[in-house]
Amino acid sequence: MILFDKMRKIDDRARHMGFVWPNHSTIIEQARSECQEIESCIEEGESQERLKEEVGDLLLTALQLCFYYDFNPQEILEKTGEKFSRRLHALSSVMKAQGISTLEGQSVAEIMILWEQAKNQG
Repeated sequence: MILFDKMRKIDDRARHMGFVWPNHSTIIEQARSECQEIESCIEEGESQERLKEEVGDLLLTALQLCFYYDFNPQEILEKTGEKFSRRLHALSSVMKAQGISTLEGQSVAEIMILWEQAKNQG
């Protein structure tokens, strides 16, 4: 929680300086831009440090969306982790029912079909 408190203070300072997102659309557009920069880093074979910087920018943009809507990022991450854990458990059940012991060697399309089945279970 300390990290999110620190990030909130930085966001408050930015707001005080007039750096305010006018609406959610601009934040989402910024997230798209950050994804493009990440993709470019990967495609151009840039350093891991450069890639980390761009991933950090994407995370910051996601935090900005949380702050814009006054969401608690810690709570969101905890709930998302719980949801992902439930889905992994459901995925394991789907795999077992279909006689699949590992996803290794499965195509992304096949994995996504199994993932959707797991999502439908809960």
